[in-house]
Amino acid sequence: MRRDVFISYAHKDQAVQARELAAWLENKGLSCWLDHDELRAGSEYDKQILDAIRGCRVMLALVSTGSIRSKYVPFEVSAAAGIQKLVVLAIMEDLPLETLDRPFNAKASGIQFRKLYSTTDLDGEKERLAWDLQEHCTTHRNRQRLRGLGIAGLIIAAMLTGWVLRPMASLL
Repeated sequence: MRRDVFISYAHKDQAVQARELAAWLENKGLSCWLDHDELRAGSEYDKQILDAIRGCRVMLALVSTGSIRSKYVPFEVSAAAGIQKLVVLAIMEDLPLETLDRPFNAKASGIQFRKLYSTTDLDGEKERLAWDLQEHCTTHRNRQRLRGLGIAGLIIAAMLTGWVLRPMASLL
C-alpha cells in the first residue's frame, strides 16, 4: 500500500519518537510507513523496505547519533535520494552539519533539513514540517492524476478550467 511518508529512524534511540511523530503526522492527514507497523517476522526486510521507499512520496529520516551509526538509516536515505524522492532529514539532536554529509550524502540535491530539537518553537517547527510534507504529497498526487488522464484528458481538463479558451479568445 502506498504511503505518503516513509519514516526512517534508529531503533536504538528513536523508536518512541518515531511512533509519536508518525501518529502526529497521521492526525494531520498524512499516511506513514513505519517499519514497526509494517515489517513482519520471516519476511525479506530489505525487499519490503525498498518497495516501501519506492511507493512513498517523501522520505523523513530522524537523524541522531544512533541513526548516523545505523546500518539501515543511511541505506534508506541513499535509496530514496537515488530514485529522486524528496528526502527530509529531521535533526533530532545537536549535531554538527558536517557529520551528516558522509552517512547521508547531505549535499545531494533534494535533501532538506529540519531542526526538531531544543527549539523554543518545537510545535511550530513540527507544524511547518507537516505543512511542507502535505504540500509535497498533494503536488505528487496531482501529478500522478494528470499522468493518468492522457492527452485527451488534459485537453478536456484545460478546457473545463478555461485555460485553453482564454488564449484562443485573443485570436478571435
